[in-house]
Amino acid sequence: MSHLCTIDSVIVDLDALRCACDALGYRLIEGGKVRYYYGEGEECHYVIEFPDDHKCRKYNIGLQWRDDKQAYEIRMDNAMNGPVTPEGQYGGDTEEIKGELEQQYNYAVVMAEMDVSWEVREHTDEKGNITVIAKTQEGGY
Repeated sequence: MSHLCTIDSVIVDLDALRCACDALGYRLIEGGKVRYYYGEGEECHYVIEFPDDHKCRKYNIGLQWRDDKQAYEIRMDNAMNGPVTPEGQYGGDTEEIKGELEQQYNYAVVMAEMDVSWEVREHTDEKGNITVIAKTQEGGY
């Protein structure tokens, strides 16, 4: 059974991706091969490396530019540290890793768009969901 997947996310802003990686303790590196369960895969424009003490450190995440989408495609093992589900969906820690990265990336994109005149409050709940409330000095949301 294959252990690779491509994720249909829209990653276009490398600065936001760097911020997301920093927030998660990951390293964004230009160039490198993605690592799957079975070993090295294809060469990618960027790879995201996990810290040495991370539970998924034997894997990494590849990002390959797609001209047809004008975005980076995420390539990663579809079952980091666990089996693929019987339905063939993501297994192990893949869904969690993918969700955290997408959440932090989207958060960085939104925060980069905020004007300094906005008052921004954020809250992270016990499940890791981030709520951002932003309002202008005039009081509008």
